[in-house]
Amino acid sequence: MVRAGGHSIWSWIDSETHVAKLPIVTFYSFKGGMGRTTALDNVGYLLAQQGFRVFLWDFDLDAPNLHAHVAAMAGNDAGQPDIGFGDYLVHWEQTGKPPESLSPYLWSFPVGEKGGAVDCFGAGFHGPEYITKLARIHWEDFYQRGGLDFLQHLLYEIATRSPDIVLLDARTGMTDLAFTAALQLADLTVLLHRLNPDGIEGIRIAHDLFARREHPKLSFLYVASMVPLSEFKLATQMKLRAQNLGVRVDVEIPMEPPLFLLDEIVCPFATGSSLESAVSNFDESALGTREAP
Repeated sequence: MVRAGGHSIWSWIDSETHVAKLPIVTFYSFKGGMGRTTALDNVGYLLAQQGFRVFLWDFDLDAPNLHAHVAAMAGNDAGQPDIGFGDYLVHWEQTGKPPESLSPYLWSFPVGEKGGAVDCFGAGFHGPEYITKLARIHWEDFYQRGGLDFLQHLLYEIATRSPDIVLLDARTGMTDLAFTAALQLADLTVLLHRLNPDGIEGIRIAHDLFARREHPKLSFLYVASMVPLSEFKLATQMKLRAQNLGVRVDVEIPMEPPLFLLDEIVCPFATGSSLESAVSNFDESALGTREAP
């Protein structure tokens, strides 16, 4: 497990000597297949449609897929860089300092007609050589080698892009990447789970572990994902079971097979779909009354 050695990333983010702190929302699931990345992309797309500048960050280096989802948002693969977060990390590992600029690592494009835009910081996954790239990243002593300074610099670089919000796709399970994303970087951690026994138990374990590491600025949003609308009675029973185990349900995202099977976002489908409504409710829960610029 990574540890900051008594230091806190928040001590830097809150510093008045640097740029304004970033609102960071981390999407986490205990297991894969919960619709985490699909939910993140839908939230990002709808926010951008409303005029927000959205920064999407793929922190799941072991199973990267954000870039594939974002292609649907952008409409094509034009402008997608061959490098990403993994390459940014490797540069630091090999040189001891971060790259001079973040821009070459980003996939940037406008969205909608209200001035919204997306910066996508993908993992840099392109073919078999990606495995070799991952092998050059050593998380076991990340902080001892200056990882805190590295993250502080990276957050500063992201802040200079002036995003309204950062949506971060975390690694699953109890991994170094998961703890960094869900505990040390986030203002809000979205806990996605299925309403089945494994999903409920997994997210309960994760939350209990997260909650032990008291963090005054971190809050949680429970999202029941891929809820079958055709099984309303059973889904209600499972929600009650989850609540009895201390897992509340703040937002429900219904199962719409075309979207989840094709890893699509709401834009190709009819406005007013149940998924679009659920994601809009998520936006309100996560961002409160914050208005688009």
